[in-house]
Amino acid sequence: MFKDNWIHELARLEEQHEPCVMVTVLEDRGSVPRDAGTKMLVTRDNIIATIGGGHLEHVASKMAREMLLSGEQSLKVERFNLGARLGQCCGGMATLSFEPIGTAQKHLVLFGAGHVAKALVHIVATLPLG
Repeated sequence: MFKDNWIHELARLEEQHEPCVMVTVLEDRGSVPRDAGTKMLVTRDNIIATIGGGHLEHVASKMAREMLLSGEQSLKVERFNLGARLGQCCGGMATLSFEPIGTAQKHLVLFGAGHVAKALVHIVATLPLG
């Protein structure tokens, strides 16, 4: 699923509590498919927008899905030599960031069993905690 307006799709994913990884072209040198600032969202089942297709996008989407499956929550930055590493004819260099969004688990620890804690349990039960 390719869409150009990734920001609206990101808002929709957040509303649906669907985690994704935002892949951003941070730096482009030489001939590359897309310029710095280009973004792509990767969910478990979809790709929203594009960083240019080809082997770079294939590898980036695979890395993003692996991050989702493992529950990775840290930003990653990776540099790709499109000619030597990926065999793409454009041959430039692209630096990508991989930013997990919506993957953080929310936890609440409640201590005590008094009347205040018992009252809080009913309120906490209405919160969107995973």
